[in-house]
Amino acid sequence: MGLKVDKSNFILQEKANQYFSNNETDNPISIFSIDNLKKHKEGLTITGCITAAGLIGLSLLCKKRSPKTCVKNIKFKNFEQVKNYSKKQIIKALKKKNPYERLTIINKDNNTLVALVEGKESEVNSDVLMLVNPLGRYSVEHGHPTICMINGKPVSDPLSFSDYIAAIRNHGAEEVIAYDIRGNFSMLRKKPDFKKLDYETIKHYEQLLMQPLEDIYLKKMLACLPKEYQSVKSKEELFSIYDQLIESGKLTSELNLKFLKGIEETEKITPKELYIIDKFWRTHADDLGVIYETNYEYLKNL
Repeated sequence: MGLKVDKSNFILQEKANQYFSNNETDNPISIFSIDNLKKHKEGLTITGCITAAGLIGLSLLCKKRSPKTCVKNIKFKNFEQVKNYSKKQIIKALKKKNPYERLTIINKDNNTLVALVEGKESEVNSDVLMLVNPLGRYSVEHGHPTICMINGKPVSDPLSFSDYIAAIRNHGAEEVIAYDIRGNFSMLRKKPDFKKLDYETIKHYEQLLMQPLEDIYLKKMLACLPKEYQSVKSKEELFSIYDQLIESGKLTSELNLKFLKGIEETEKITPKELYIIDKFWRTHADDLGVIYETNYEYLKNL
């Protein structure tokens, strides 16, 4: 799961956006879970936790005025109360028969639940950041569904790189938190001396995370394909070959099934991929101006 960012809009924000922008022309940003990996290959992106590209406007949900999709300004007595309420709501959604993600935004200065949003199935849309943008310190919290098992226990992915981009860098949240189904957390918190890095620097760090994940993705794909494809060096090259086979009419049904099998295998997230994400934050969080914390104990044993 990860906050999915439209990169074209990201570049424009370098020139125009403030941390707490209410610009109605801004493109939406959406949270996507690992389940969206099933989308077609053109939409496939490995960003933090291998999320699938796509945008769903939260403004459409909020127009329904349903308390299940957009709840604003619920005041609590203290921060502990609003924090506990937020956590319970998020975990409750993860424990449903058909789990889905629920997002909350908390204004830490006045102990107010600014928004509670949930999406269809496993999707939650973070466009709410565009609509809310509370003045003050705020926390963006959401759930990460179970994506694999370790020693018979359900585990989730740590926060993605896109979580940092959308919540902290682009919108100035003080922190972004993800809970797993057992209530464990993964958190990025802005440092007191946080600096908003430029796009080229951000792109560099994103690539540091993406490359080892893409290497695993490619390895899974090649394991399902004939030996003549084993010299392919990137997923882009592999899918370019796939497109050429389609266009030339040389893609046999048997080979197509092998490609589809490879894509299916990439959906099976391994503990090693979780470790890569965790290691990235332990290594580079300070460089990005944030503090990384997690009590995902299973990551320590990988």
